[in-house]
Amino acid sequence: MNFEFNSKADARKHFFTLRASIDTALRKEKSLKICKSVCELSEFSKCDTLFLYAPIKSEADPTPLFDAARALGMRVAFPISLTDTFELDFRFVDSLDDLLIGAYSIREPKKDAEKAYFTKKSICIVPALAFDLHGHRLGYGKGFYDRFLNKFNGLSVGITYAELKCSNLPHESTDIPVDIIITDKESVRIK
Repeated sequence: MNFEFNSKADARKHFFTLRASIDTALRKEKSLKICKSVCELSEFSKCDTLFLYAPIKSEADPTPLFDAARALGMRVAFPISLTDTFELDFRFVDSLDDLLIGAYSIREPKKDAEKAYFTKKSICIVPALAFDLHGHRLGYGKGFYDRFLNKFNGLSVGITYAELKCSNLPHESTDIPVDIIITDKESVRIK
C-alpha cells in the first residue's frame, strides 16, 4: 500500500489504528500463515538458533514457530528488554511457559536463563508496527531491535500483516532494515 507520512509519529498513529481494526480471529489466522511461510524458508531448516519475540499490542504472533524450531533441533531464545540501555538480551527458553511478564508488560525469559549467542545460521524474527518495501521497520520508537540488528549477522525476518506493509516509511540512518519481510500474503527478500 502506498501511504505518505510526514513523520514516524504520524505513521505510528496510522498503523496502530489500522492494526487494531483487524479482527482478533483474523489476526490469528494471518499469524499462522506467516509462520508457515517462515518454516518454508530454505534457511529455516539449517538454522541453529531461532530468536523469537512474544507478541504485544496485536502484533503478528510468531510463537507457533517455537514447536517447529524445537522439532528441527533448534534452540529458541526470547529477549529481555534492558530498559536502561534500550538493548535486547536474548535468553534461551525450553518452553513458552518459561516466559514471565517483564518490562513493558512483555513476556520475557527469566534473567538467570542461559544467554543466547547468534551465528551466521541464526534467524531473528523481528516485530514491527509496519514494514516498507526496503526492509525498514516502524517500531515503537526506542530502537531496541535496531541496536540488536546492528550487531546480528544471521538472517533477519520481519513479520507483519499484509495491511501493514507499505512502499516507504520515514527512517533514519540508525534504522537497520531486515533481510526478508513475510506477511500473510507474500515473502519479499530484500537482501
